[in-house]
Amino acid sequence: MNIFFRAGELLPNFRIQFIYSALLSVLCFSMFSLSAQTPRRDSGAGGLKAITALKIGDTIPEALWNTPLQVVNHPSGKEQITLNYYRDKKLIILDFWATWCGPCLKSFPKLDSLQADFKDDLAILLVNSRGSRDTPQRIKNVLSKRVNPVQMPSIINDTILIKLFPPQSLTHSVWIRDSKVFGLTLSDKITKNSLAGAIAGMSDSISQNAGATALPEKNQLSSAPSEDNSSYIYRSFLRGYNEQLTRRSIVIQDSSGNVNRIVFTNSPILDFYKLAYYPTLASYGPARTILHVKDPDRLHVPNDLTSAKAWMEQHTFNYLATFPARSNGEAVKLFTADIDRYFGYRVEFAEREIGCWIITTNDPRKITGFPADLPRETNLSDNTGLPLFVQNYPFSSLVGQLERMHEEPFIDETQISKPVSMDLPADLMDMAKLKRSFERQGLRLRKESRKIKVAIITDPKTTN
Repeated sequence: MNIFFRAGELLPNFRIQFIYSALLSVLCFSMFSLSAQTPRRDSGAGGLKAITALKIGDTIPEALWNTPLQVVNHPSGKEQITLNYYRDKKLIILDFWATWCGPCLKSFPKLDSLQADFKDDLAILLVNSRGSRDTPQRIKNVLSKRVNPVQMPSIINDTILIKLFPPQSLTHSVWIRDSKVFGLTLSDKITKNSLAGAIAGMSDSISQNAGATALPEKNQLSSAPSEDNSSYIYRSFLRGYNEQLTRRSIVIQDSSGNVNRIVFTNSPILDFYKLAYYPTLASYGPARTILHVKDPDRLHVPNDLTSAKAWMEQHTFNYLATFPARSNGEAVKLFTADIDRYFGYRVEFAEREIGCWIITTNDPRKITGFPADLPRETNLSDNTGLPLFVQNYPFSSLVGQLERMHEEPFIDETQISKPVSMDLPADLMDMAKLKRSFERQGLRLRKESRKIKVAIITDPKTTN
């Protein structure tokens, strides 16, 4: 069978663009996996000639303890370390990250604080895979050029750890205790209580999310995990939030490419409708989706779900459907009937006149006139509190990010097709500062009413 985890490929020909935070996690996993698929002679593997992924309870190979690992941001200025240096610690945590992973960057202050709290017993090492395509200098800048510089060292150009501990998403953490794999979790499970429990040797102190989500319907969704699911011909059910699961969509195909199972875990209602009304609804985003409903909070997804547990507990759901294998289209018809029965919202697409931010320019050369060999770079996701910039960057990508952040339509009328280089304010939500920044660089940003295509979601019809 084939299992698709990527939010961009729920089904072949069904490219669903989920809310940024969910998509980012899966994108990070996909890009990190590149390095795991490409052996390199210079990986420093030493005795690790045949690398097999480790699971919870496995002993860390002796060769790994002594494998040289390239590092930046080391407190003593070292450029190379081995894990053996930290072997005296009761607990080692390897935390995978990338400079373009927003949730990763947001977690650093918390991790730094926890490292300080448990400094005698704990070593947290950040791990940046070669597959992330981050350069050493960019990594150094992201870690050091912050309002509160990161104190933890980061392994860089990694091609070994990514193979031993292949992440299912970012953020992804490996817990090592007593020279064994003690846990595989998401980074949000690194808390003061979980660390204290792990240091004391209590394995139940951490939720093993990274391993638990591979096929969640087998362990977390079913009321009886040991039951024989093969006895069902047709089955679907909907349940509420489960803290042991992460937000995912999984579509399973048989060997012929036909779909026989659809799974959503801890998913907002809009995630379900994006598949049911593919491809149109998926392309609109919050800025171009109008909620004509009595309880809009139920459908309005917070920008950062990692810090919105109370909302998730009330408004995210777990869904499982199993059925005889059928084509993509027929599978989605079954799924849509379920979603209509469970939630009942109506979706239509129309043109409406609404307020939009219009971008124009009289002189695009101010932001497009730079050397062709200027490297593409940005710190838009760094969360440092410092001024932002884009360099040799697609203007359409910047406009799209502004639309996602403000949840209002941004319409580009500049006709700029070349990449741009721009300086931006630290707070992109401060519209006054953003306007002034645009004006200095030959752009104009103004609010006007425009008729644009939108998705309109309304409450279920009531019957007398």
